[in-house]
Amino acid sequence: QETPLTDQLSMVSDYPRFGTPVQVGEAIADAGFDVVTCATNHALDRGAEGVDFTKAFFDGSGVVCVGIQSLSEAEYLPYRVITRNGARFALLNYTYGTNGIAVPNDNPHIVHLLEDEEKIRGDIAAAKEDADFVIVFAHWGTEYEQEPDQFQKKWAQVFLDSGVDILIGTHPHIMQPYEVLE
Repeated sequence: QETPLTDQLSMVSDYPRFGTPVQVGEAIADAGFDVVTCATNHALDRGAEGVDFTKAFFDGSGVVCVGIQSLSEAEYLPYRVITRNGARFALLNYTYGTNGIAVPNDNPHIVHLLEDEEKIRGDIAAAKEDADFVIVFAHWGTEYEQEPDQFQKKWAQVFLDSGVDILIGTHPHIMQPYEVLE
């Protein structure tokens, strides 16, 4: 979910600071999605209140929302584990940034950022202990570029070295190549 949800008509907006009608979230839930990734460069477009509303909406709809944390979640929760057919999947979601919008001091974990390599390696190590498979969703890259940039390549190597099973990237607005790495 690239942008925060809102149920207030006055908060619905487009570029550069988005507010998406809650009906979009309802359509996602009604379509049967189990998981949404919410750590994006637009996560803070409606402030902490937008994060809280988006997280509460998806949690209340039975859709796992990864990559953001509400103000009430004081403890850092880097991943969620879901179980399907007896297999446990740890889901992590990070973004390259928030378009210059500062992360609130009272909730440093509101959006999971691709910043601290050692912290992220620790997140992955913990996830590997709790799950059979680790999936990372990375919101990264240069918009409209057909090839991964150096930032993507650096972090892909970190994820590979850390033993991530699947890495799915978002953000460039076009398809980029995929690879199987070992």
